[in-house]
This record gives sequence, structure tokens and C-alpha cells, in this order.
Amino acid sequence: MAKKPSSSAESESVLELAKRQSDGRNEEIDLLKQTINELHERDAKREQELCHLNQALSRLSQMSAIECILTNGFEELSTKLAPLAEIGPHRVPITDGAVNARLASMIEATARPSWSGASTVPIPTRPVPFIGEVVPRPRDNERY
Repeated sequence: MAKKPSSSAESESVLELAKRQSDGRNEEIDLLKQTINELHERDAKREQELCHLNQALSRLSQMSAIECILTNGFEELSTKLAPLAEIGPHRVPITDGAVNARLASMIEATARPSWSGASTVPIPTRPVPFIGEVVPRPRDNERY
């Protein structure tokens, strides 16, 4: 026949067993909650990184689009302005050596001096040509 449990001894052991089981379950639940919180934090960080990467990608795509628009615009503008090249004067290259030397001498005479310091000003001594005369370039070792 079924034996009736003693009321005080068995009830204490059943209560202790229930507490141990509930403590074990509570620890597991706490551990699971902690794991879930860590996963939520990781997810939030990854979402922030993804948002940052999306912003960078959109900036890059906008820059690419702007570059494409500018390139196409300049190409279109140059094709529209191409007929204006026929309106301007047609330049013929100069083949005469004397004329080229005279032009080079004039350009060299109008070159701005390079000031290397405030205390000394180097002034080169060069011969003064007559109007229209071709002057050879001065040599560094010769004196005039």
C-alpha cells in the first residue's frame, strides 16, 4: 500500500529540491538574458556601422554622379562651341629662324625677374640690340 510521507521531513526535502531546480533555472534564464542583451548590443553596433557605410557609399555615388554630369556637360559644351574656332584668326607657324629668335628675345626681355633675397639684387648685364637685330643668347662664361 502507499505509504504516507512524513509531513515535516519530506516537505523540507521537496522544498529544497524545488529551490535548487528553480535556482538552476534562474541561472540559466539569467545567462540567456545576458546573451540576448549582448546580441542586441552587437546588432546595434553593426547597424550603426551599416548606416555609416551606407552614408559613405551614397557620398561616393553622388561624387561619381557629379563627375559624370560634369564630364558630359564639358563634352557637350565643347561640341557646341566648336564652330567658334572657325571665327577666330588662323595662325600659321613661323618657320623663319630670325623671326623666331627675335620673338624669343622679346619674350625673354619681358620675363619677370626672380628676386632671391632682399639684400642683394642680381642684375644681369646684357647687350642692347638695335631694333630688329637678332641677338645671340649670352654665354655664361663670357663678359661684355
